[in-house]
Amino acid sequence: MRICLVLASLVLAAMSLAQEIRVEVNGTPASYDGTAPKVIKGRVLIPVRGTLDQFGVNMNWDPDTQVFTAEKDDLKVTMKIGDKVAYRNGDPVTLDVPGQILEGRTLVPLRFLSECFGATVQWDGIKRLVTITTPGPTEDQRNSKMVGMTGFEPATSSSRTTRSTKLSHIPTG
Repeated sequence: MRICLVLASLVLAAMSLAQEIRVEVNGTPASYDGTAPKVIKGRVLIPVRGTLDQFGVNMNWDPDTQVFTAEKDDLKVTMKIGDKVAYRNGDPVTLDVPGQILEGRTLVPLRFLSECFGATVQWDGIKRLVTITTPGPTEDQRNSKMVGMTGFEPATSSSRTTRSTKLSHIPTG
């Protein structure tokens, strides 16, 4: 009987490890081109394309220095691939797991970057689902004709195209 329980536990553990991690931003599934999010040392790392661009973060990659930069409004986050210290508006922040290049893709710590830009992050280990909620407009902003100027507007196909263009130098495989 104990052997059956142990075997069942091992099978369930193997199945959960094989299941891909899913990411949703404000209820919309993030999609990744080729490389899925990975759990490394207990942290979820995401390909830079697919999540951060969903909440209006402009990203840049310098292949010579291997430095990833993410910016929105007056916030700038930089991290060098392989370095456990990232910078938020110039202030150093120690990371548990550094950004990495895996399968030809740049992967960065999801929670750190999401929270830097004001989002909340929740992890459901059973579903292997990361839920990211970005800050929304205030009631006054929703009622204002200036919502489009606040940075909270939904991404449009033209804004995605602009952000994708900015990402064209990030390794993709």
